[in-house]
Amino acid sequence: MLEYFWHAYKVLDRNRLRLLNPDFSLDYLDLQMEREGVKNRHDRRMVIDSLKMARNLDIWDNNITLYTLDRVRNGKITEVYKALVHKGDRGLHGIGPKRASVFIRDIVMIWKLEKHLNTDEDFITCVPIDTHVRRTCERAGICVDSVITPSNDEESDLLLKNAIIDACKSLGGSPLLFDAGAWMLGMGSRSGQDQSRDHGG
Repeated sequence: MLEYFWHAYKVLDRNRLRLLNPDFSLDYLDLQMEREGVKNRHDRRMVIDSLKMARNLDIWDNNITLYTLDRVRNGKITEVYKALVHKGDRGLHGIGPKRASVFIRDIVMIWKLEKHLNTDEDFITCVPIDTHVRRTCERAGICVDSVITPSNDEESDLLLKNAIIDACKSLGGSPLLFDAGAWMLGMGSRSGQDQSRDHGG
């Protein structure tokens, strides 16, 4: 992953003064990335789609982060989520619900914008679900077993997101902080299990 990022970055840096010019060929950029070592076409397409999105954000200085901050502050966080998640011809290639939610959650947390989340739907956009979060929820007794089972099913993820939001709100806590902490705890638990197996424990 880091190798792909570095190769793509070198190409983007070389062309940084031309990237936002609509006359600059994205097909040519794709070819440059492939020659530089970004062999996976899905990785290249994600870069291209991100650039296409940035080109359409003139009033936000073509900056996806500035666009996200503005939308969150104006109560339109779900607009960002829909713009990021790849579905049909919409969104950024390679960006699914989890990656989009991680990005939005971190933006909200870093800039302390949780006060601008007004509905459960707003919170849902920034509570990513993965195996680590499921593992921590199971330990905390937040949700029923049928929802804890690792799955890529969007309906299952939505049930768990709502359970996290409801549990945190009932205790006066932050669903975003819980989600970020749950991921870290789950990662720590996995690392501990791996070490235990390595030592025969």
